[in-house]
Amino acid sequence: MIAFICENIFLYKIGCMKRFLKSLNFALNGLKLSFQLGGNFKIQLSLLLLSISLGLWFKIAQEEWIWIIVCSSAVLSLEALNTAIEELCNRITKEEDEHIARIKDLSAGAVLIASIGALIIGIIIFSKHISHFLF
Repeated sequence: MIAFICENIFLYKIGCMKRFLKSLNFALNGLKLSFQLGGNFKIQLSLLLLSISLGLWFKIAQEEWIWIIVCSSAVLSLEALNTAIEELCNRITKEEDEHIARIKDLSAGAVLIASIGALIIGIIIFSKHISHFLF
């Protein structure tokens, strides 16, 4: 009886791992598509690399790294969602449509809000380091 239970648990865990790996593959493909399809995704990723470089150069504090990671994750996630929404809208119709245009604008606006917030936090974090470096 115990062997049967252990075998079923083992098979269950293998099934869970297979589903997880399949889901991970879908997610990695989504990242690849975001990079390929989203021009702004590449820009945001470049800004993340710049932030990481500056953070390493100035040896920013752990709390500052947390803010960089949270802001960058939010912006890149919203950028990927924006790209997905645009792809879906373009699939629905290529013709001018007022509702589709509003959906795309709202989606882009969400990215802009997160980007402005990330920019402000970046300025707060790096301005003191840059001023110490220059003066």
